[in-house]
Amino acid sequence: MTTDLLIVEQELAQAAVDSGMYPDITKTEQAVMKMLAGRELGLSPLFSLQKLLIIKGQITCMGEVIIYKWQELGYTWQRIDYNKDGEDIGLPSTKDKTLYGCGVILWSPSGKLLTKDAEGNAKPCTFDMGRASIAGLTTKDNWRHYPDRLLWYRAVAFTARDYSPGLTGGMVTTEEMQDVVTLQKADVKHISTGGSVEAVSVTIAGEGTVSGHVEVPTCPKHNVPFQSCQNKRTGAKWWAHMIDGCTDRKAKDSWCNKSDLEKELEKASEPEAPASETEKVPAGTEELTT
Repeated sequence: MTTDLLIVEQELAQAAVDSGMYPDITKTEQAVMKMLAGRELGLSPLFSLQKLLIIKGQITCMGEVIIYKWQELGYTWQRIDYNKDGEDIGLPSTKDKTLYGCGVILWSPSGKLLTKDAEGNAKPCTFDMGRASIAGLTTKDNWRHYPDRLLWYRAVAFTARDYSPGLTGGMVTTEEMQDVVTLQKADVKHISTGGSVEAVSVTIAGEGTVSGHVEVPTCPKHNVPFQSCQNKRTGAKWWAHMIDGCTDRKAKDSWCNKSDLEKELEKASEPEAPASETEKVPAGTEELTT
């Protein structure tokens, strides 16, 4: 790496942080690491900033990056959508069109069939709602709203790691890391109020375990990680995340603030005030009896 190139990337990294367009980065070093990781994959700096996301302290790639690399390098692929009986719902003869799973048949740039069975016949690499349910994914809002896209990207991720691992260097996809289902914690302090979690192993649905450190507190109300926010004018910092379904980033109601939530939880946990004593009869008044 030349000195001039390093200077350019550092300036670009600082601009990326200052722009506020990339919620996953708060430091220039993070932006630089994303661009370096992207360079290893043959991606431009801006494409790397947009499509490589830092989640749980790890750089991940969006599923579309894999498809982009397949296309760029000359791979050929076919998407298979199937129902619960394993029938291709794209065929006119298939009556049940309910999507249950997605599969990928992949050919190398030279035309060699990569996804095949022991006899050499095409066999798609698949992921379906059954496996998603076992992994605890089907109750998540994104899986209930966009199962077709998530099934497809999960099948793409599995295919890439099994049949073209050099494409992403084994990098976990963004969609997978967003679906982290288990945190086996070694040290947890007040997690319900956004405390620290250290030395954890993260089990990815349908995959193995990724070890590392999680420094981002999780929202106990919405079960999503907070984002580090900073006021550029005053320098004040706080933790918050956008509420699912909200799109206006400038609206206060679109955000869940960690500090406000802690106050709300603390107030909710306070014991009820004891019943007040019976009010005394004001002087000069008496209950009239007959």
